[in-house]
Amino acid sequence: MSSLLQQIKSLDINKQNTLTPGNNISIVDNVISSSDEVTQAQLDTKQDTLTAGTNLTIDANNVISSTASGGGEVTQADLDLKQDILTAGDNITITGDVISSSGGITQAQLDTKQDTLTAGDNITITGDVISSSGGITQAQLDTKQDVITSTTNISSNTLNTVAGVSVGGALSIGGIDLDTKIATATSGKQDTIQTTTDISLNTLTTAGDVNVGGNLTTPNRISFYATTDKSLFAVNQGLVPPFNIIVQNIGNAYDNTTYQFTAPVAGTYYFGFSFYSNQNIGFVATLELNGSTIAKVQRNPGYTSSYTKYQISATAFCLVGDVVRPRTISNSIVIQVSNDTHFFGFLIG
Repeated sequence: MSSLLQQIKSLDINKQNTLTPGNNISIVDNVISSSDEVTQAQLDTKQDTLTAGTNLTIDANNVISSTASGGGEVTQADLDLKQDILTAGDNITITGDVISSSGGITQAQLDTKQDTLTAGDNITITGDVISSSGGITQAQLDTKQDVITSTTNISSNTLNTVAGVSVGGALSIGGIDLDTKIATATSGKQDTIQTTTDISLNTLTTAGDVNVGGNLTTPNRISFYATTDKSLFAVNQGLVPPFNIIVQNIGNAYDNTTYQFTAPVAGTYYFGFSFYSNQNIGFVATLELNGSTIAKVQRNPGYTSSYTKYQISATAFCLVGDVVRPRTISNSIVIQVSNDTHFFGFLIG
């Protein structure tokens, strides 16, 4: 009896006499209810039974453990290498649960890139290995020179540059050292024309005047002199006197069959023509350039002298191919043998 009383007293001390509400629990009169109930829809999303998954095992005693893909559990040391909390870094911002890039590569830039690496010309991809199936090999590249240096020997058919070429050593052309070739070509030559230098040349072209302190000789200057082998030969109106005997013809510009001069070079020439009057007959005689008169002599009728000697001379600028000749214009004139009458000319300059 006494032990029963003691148990009753113990219950009075340790147990709750009155039911009182707690977290998420409300008591109205004698009705107990949850003030924030879990709905059936929420329960339906939950898993009824705990089942094993990737790297997780559940044994017969309901012990859950992790088995890594290579065997063995993930250790605390492994976990210590990981980041507990996601934190922002370069170009990354975290606002609430939103992670965003505050700079760096944009989507537009990414859209221009290739999603998947694909093979192309001379490139093959086997698994994750990229290799060249052709083209230039490393062995071929190893035979090439990266940079042309001062010790590089160059052999080429053509060398084109956009600037000057400085050669510190020997420059060979056709297997011959250029310095040697120039030295051979200029050996015995005079660098500067001096006052004591004798010059022999075909053509001298200058941009200014040439001053000659001594004698200037031009033995090959264009010139001609022609006479006739006819005695007291009358040259009638409209005809060219037949000066058929060439005494001098440097440049071969006088033709003793047409009896006219054709200028081989352009320049100023001097021409002369001599003849006799035909007794007391009046006449007109000319020197012509391309058929136009450049000099003329005439005598009117009525002179009593028989054979009087006359001369015509003129200077004229001739182009290459211009023709000069003497001619009788009116009545007649007379030419005479033995250089007594003649036609001549020469280049002045």
